Amino acid sequence: MPRKYRLDKLEMPELLAMEPIARKAVFREGLRVIALWLRANVPDSGVKHKGKLNKSIRYNVDSAGTMAKVRAVAPHAHLIHEGVRGHWTTLNKRRQPMAHGLSIPGIGFRTKAWHPGLRPNPFLLRAADETSDQVEGVMRAALQAAADAVAAGAVK
Repeated sequence: MPRKYRLDKLEMPELLAMEPIARKAVFREGLRVIALWLRANVPDSGVKHKGKLNKSIRYNVDSAGTMAKVRAVAPHAHLIHEGVRGHWTTLNKRRQPMAHGLSIPGIGFRTKAWHPGLRPNPFLLRAADETSDQVEGVMRAALQAAADAVAAGAVK
């Protein structure tokens, strides 16, 4: 399940007075900054999932241009973002080859193993915090450009 975090803390009252097309363009410019930061700074997921998390960063704006979302759609993104508690896991003999480390001499292979867990790494929230000033500046510049386009009659 992908985690979604809304960036609705920016207060730009002039956005609500604009047309939805211009509003969507302004939001897309701000989201692009966050997505580029995330793609460069997300944590590595190990050998099995190398590069999957940074390639799974998606952003979109709804049709009315009132809500914008940035999310990681990789199946393991929420596990990295929220963390995992330590737990016992049952090994599936058909899917996983028997590991030599799980061999008990004279008894055979273990069917359970302890997973130590993973500390939370809230990369989406860190991106929102670290890029907030830059996003606001980019959105204000895009807002001015959209207002100039509306004044020139390019966008109706």
